Amino acid sequence: MPFSRRRFLLTAGTVAAAAAAGACSGIDPAAVLAVVQPRTAAQALAEGRRLWRGGEWEAAIAPYSEAALDGSDLGLTARFELARLLDALDRLTDALATLDTLTAAPGNAAALTRGWYLRGSVLAQRGEREGALAAYQRAIDLGSPAAAYARVARARLLSADGQSDAALAELEPVLAEGVPALARRQGLRLAGQIEAGLGRHDRALARYRALLDAAVWTSEGVAARTGAGAAAAALGDLDAAAEAWTALAARYPHTPEAERALTLAAEAGRPVDGLTAGIVHYRRRNNQQARDLFNAELRANGVTGTRAATALFF
Repeated sequence: MPFSRRRFLLTAGTVAAAAAAGACSGIDPAAVLAVVQPRTAAQALAEGRRLWRGGEWEAAIAPYSEAALDGSDLGLTARFELARLLDALDRLTDALATLDTLTAAPGNAAALTRGWYLRGSVLAQRGEREGALAAYQRAIDLGSPAAAYARVARARLLSADGQSDAALAELEPVLAEGVPALARRQGLRLAGQIEAGLGRHDRALARYRALLDAAVWTSEGVAARTGAGAAAAALGDLDAAAEAWTALAARYPHTPEAERALTLAAEAGRPVDGLTAGIVHYRRRNNQQARDLFNAELRANGVTGTRAATALFF
């Protein structure tokens, strides 16, 4: 008689026998064992992760929810990852409900402390400012791995509420060496914006120069040079401002900030050189302006040499 997939309460010996019988009938033994042996929380967590990584986000919810029932730290990890998944799906109410069960747990497990940071993020997205500030503070107090990011997030909320000095005080521990590099860069960028908004252009310039030294991503380099140029110009140092604008145009010619830098430098009486300006306009698809600048470069300096080769290439 062919083997049936009906669920049985089997001893260890009959489980093996059932798997062997299934194999004889052309049924995958692993499938048989999956029916008669419920998967562990670790297996459910692994399945949730596999589905999420594979882009099957909705399908990942069920195994994550199953693993979240486990009473150990593994269950806390599953709850945290499930909340992250629900947040990514923009199911904020469900994410918050999951975080309620996570943050109510005792102890100081990494998933729990990170959960407080995520709770702050979800509450901020829902417009619940006070709850978000409190959740971020709890993550800081518990020594969460995300504590530095929690400080940056608190500073953003405080700054948006007009509490600039409180925001800067929140950022101060993040701006020193020894914190996660990304959090420090985020903090420097935000501090520069706040200082500039307060008219403290010397301090803003220092923040932007520190950001430039630490920058990794294009967005950080653009923000650092844009901010440094504006701060230097506000301080009356047009040479330093022009240096920042020229570097911005040369390094990031595809960005709208580079195009704006050309205008600012020209208005300051320190225009960016024609070849660099031509490349910016070419990358920004201002084709006629680019052509005029490249032709002017060739007329002024001839058709030989590195600059001429660059102009002819474009």
